[in-house]
Order: sequence, then C-alpha cells, then structure tokens
Amino acid sequence: MARLKTIALPIPTDNLELEKKYLEALRGYSGKANKVFGGIFREACASIRAGRSLGLKIDLFVVSPRYGIIGEDDIVVPYAFSLSRLSKSEVRAISLKLKVKERLLSILKLGYDLVYLMCNKKDLLMVNDPEMGFRIEEYCNALTVIAAPSSSVSFGKGVIFHGRKYASERSALLAKMLEDLNIRHIDEY
Repeated sequence: MARLKTIALPIPTDNLELEKKYLEALRGYSGKANKVFGGIFREACASIRAGRSLGLKIDLFVVSPRYGIIGEDDIVVPYAFSLSRLSKSEVRAISLKLKVKERLLSILKLGYDLVYLMCNKKDLLMVNDPEMGFRIEEYCNALTVIAAPSSSVSFGKGVIFHGRKYASERSALLAKMLEDLNIRHIDEY
C-alpha cells in the first residue's frame, strides 16, 4: 500500500467517496470480488464453482461492510474495515447508508427457491435485524443460515439454522450442502 502513501490516500475503509481515486491508484490490486477477496470468501467461491460444474444455477452475493451487498463479479478494491468492534447502532447506520435492505430485497424479488446465508454475527445484522422489524426469512421461499450459534435467536421456526462458531466450519458446511443439492431430490429438503 506504499502506492497510497505517495498520493496521500489512507488505506480504504468505509470511505466510498474516494472509490474512484482508489480504483485508479490500486489498478493492479482491484478487480472482481471473487478474485480480490480471500480466505473464507475464496473457499465459498470454490464450493459454488463446484456446484455450478454439477449443473446448479447459483448466484453469489457478498455482504461487505465497505460496499453493502455486492455480486461476485462487482469491481472492488482491497480494504481494511470490519464491523466486529462496532455497536449495533453503528452497524445499522452503515447498513442504512449502503442501502443494504433495498439491495437485498431487489435480489430476493428474483424468486430464489433456496437462499443460503453464511456470515458472521455483525454482518448478519446488516441483512437481518428483527429488533428493527426486518426479518430476511419473510422474503425467502426457503432460508438456510450458517452463522455463529448465538445468532440463532434472530430467526423464526421456519429457518434451517446451522450454528458454527468458526468461519472455516461454515464454509465447509456450505460446500457439503451444495454437493448434497446435486445428489438428493428436491423433495427431501
């Protein structure tokens, strides 16, 4: 990130107003979300690619504290920003600013048969906030959530919930679920 210092730009966080400058300065580092993001996201992408290779139609969207909800092919810059140390009210303010609810509803209106939601507790608050009257399950035909066990209280009885403490366990479970989709009849779900 020495390149940013030479042009007096801070490391990208939640400062989207500087996005054009970042895209120009980080031209060699920015790119499609499925290439730029690493770790668990990369593992989830690998699982989804495997599911697609089996003939499943799968769309992938990411809850990003910098961008809101983005598609895997959206152009992003690497950033250092997390919701983990923020209060609920701060997370809600970011969610409003990024219009997460509106974007999520526009995606869910496409009428997916199954929705898998895998995220950590604070990112989950951006897309499911029962205290503020927004429950994602009300907009899904079938919802399966893979998140921290303590997040289960945020969902109703119709949601299939898999509590996994560690992100690596969540991505492994998602891979298994996608694999199972191709070998089990839909009536078994």
